Amino acid sequence: MKILELEKVDYLKELNKQLDEKKIIQRNWAIKDIQSILDKKKEVIIYGGPGVGKTVIMNELVIDKDAVYISVKSKSIERVIRYLVNSFGLPYDCNGEDIIDLFEGFLQSSSKHFLIDDCESNPEIITTLLTIEKSNNKFIYASRNKNILGDFQIEDYGISTFDDGEIQEFLKINEVKVDDFVLTDLTVASQGNPLYLYYFTKHQIKPLPKGLVDYQSAIWRLPSVDHKEILSCVAISPFPITLNTLRDSYKLITNKECSPMAFLEMLSEINYLLKKKDLTYEIFHLSFKEFLLDVITVEGIADLYVREIGNTCFKNDEMVCATVLLVDVKDKKIKPYLFESAHILYHCGYIDFLKSYYMLLLSSTIYMMMW
Repeated sequence: MKILELEKVDYLKELNKQLDEKKIIQRNWAIKDIQSILDKKKEVIIYGGPGVGKTVIMNELVIDKDAVYISVKSKSIERVIRYLVNSFGLPYDCNGEDIIDLFEGFLQSSSKHFLIDDCESNPEIITTLLTIEKSNNKFIYASRNKNILGDFQIEDYGISTFDDGEIQEFLKINEVKVDDFVLTDLTVASQGNPLYLYYFTKHQIKPLPKGLVDYQSAIWRLPSVDHKEILSCVAISPFPITLNTLRDSYKLITNKECSPMAFLEMLSEINYLLKKKDLTYEIFHLSFKEFLLDVITVEGIADLYVREIGNTCFKNDEMVCATVLLVDVKDKKIKPYLFESAHILYHCGYIDFLKSYYMLLLSSTIYMMMW
């Protein structure tokens, strides 16, 4: 059974590569403010709504520093801690709670910056990290809100949206010219949200949508049906989808033949909505992926995509992805692969994907009824 590499990646290196490909304005005042907090404190949480640039600011804080980055979305405590432990490059042999103690021990002789992103999606992990003795290390958490801290008291810093000057600078570096009337309307409609402004630099919709969600809805109305099929496949896939599986899924869903070059051309036409790594694809921003998944679910067609992409993964011998998709639609052909896939997912820490597995594997009554 061919297994995708789920863990061997330098997340900070990947983040730097993604940001290098974007035109970003410097928010030196925010960097200076947060750095002044870190000069006195060992940890800080930065917060703000989707698309305001929290991840960008985190990255700028650690330029030329010994740093480690990870998003905690859909990851177990053990997987996150193990990744942080592995950043030290030292041998070890422990699991479970012992690895937390090991991490705390490694921290005693280091001076790293740890960037922990998407904290609102997994508050339990943040609670665990907050209890660890930081020694000479700095921990920077990013979240859509600061309420995840519960009873813990640490310094917080809110990331504001762009002001008028930053909006103009963003448009300038992205080579978008507008007159004063449009600029005024854009300032009001966008409320300074960088993600909204990014959409505007790619597609200037008239009249301007009111807010980020409305702009995402407007963006979704622009692509052709074929482009929407591709984007839906990418959004549904639980892991970055391979080029071959994406193309095969598209052909299966649309019942259309498509040459390799023609398919690559279609991908290039929506590349501003995609994030490419090697020969795999993801939706470029979590906020837009969440929007797409909501649309597909509300339309009642999510299971169709799940089945077709799952079947394609199965055919292409991508069994972990296939079982994650097909377990929820009760496809019998994944039965021989459930235990091995569940073991791999548990080891890699994809706890969210295991809920359906546990319902099958731990309940003999449900198991017998299904199979």
